[in-house]
Amino acid sequence: DKNGGVEIPGELIESFDELPIVIIDVNDPENSDAVPVLMGIRHVSGVKPWGAYQQAMLIAQLMDDFQLPLQETAAKLSMTTREANRRRRAYKALEQMQRDEEFADIADPELYYKFHESVGIPEVKDWLGWSENDLVFTNEDTRSQFYELITQRYDEETNRPIPAKLQTREDVRNLRRLLRDENAKAALLDPSRTLNEAMAIAISTETGGWVSQVRAAISAIEGLKIKDVKLISDDQLQLLEILRTLLNERIEDRKKLSSA
Repeated sequence: DKNGGVEIPGELIESFDELPIVIIDVNDPENSDAVPVLMGIRHVSGVKPWGAYQQAMLIAQLMDDFQLPLQETAAKLSMTTREANRRRRAYKALEQMQRDEEFADIADPELYYKFHESVGIPEVKDWLGWSENDLVFTNEDTRSQFYELITQRYDEETNRPIPAKLQTREDVRNLRRLLRDENAKAALLDPSRTLNEAMAIAISTETGGWVSQVRAAISAIEGLKIKDVKLISDDQLQLLEILRTLLNERIEDRKKLSSA
């Protein structure tokens, strides 16, 4: 100010005498979405941003309660339609968990970021049976498995808390790699095995495709029951003989190369 020794132009002082304002009648049906939109301008694209969950909730409110189209909602909040749609999907997916009888009590908004990642990964959406029409995961079995992966559980004997197997954004992103390999997926869903074990299997498959195929063959052969063995045809028996011969040859090759 002037008393403080700072020179302020007269036109600037005069501009404070008449500040332009806009009066919005919120009772007017045409302005029904004014309050949430103004909140969005300030807290989504403005100077005091909300957290991701609150932003997603506002997007869902504008689209579901006020029936705003996706493109208009995104435009009002100064974001891309793709990002607005993804946030809405994530919010609706978490909302579904909050309605689940078994998991509702632990469906905390802090889990939002895990849903935000999951709805952006095609492999995860396919695994969980994502419905774009209903905005829900339709596969009940895999949905429960996913909830267990992203939440803390307790040891049945000691009642000690066991951290969620998928704790970070990167953990959720790695689902695309884990779901591609049946052995890695089995390790992931096994409560007694760690995420690192599952990732090691997935990486092993990616760096050497034959390993996963051998594991699959072992699993198939181990799964043969006595009644299945009795029904093995001559042609099928010949396949097993070929497999045994090839295995013996590769093992001998490995021994010779190691001793050379």
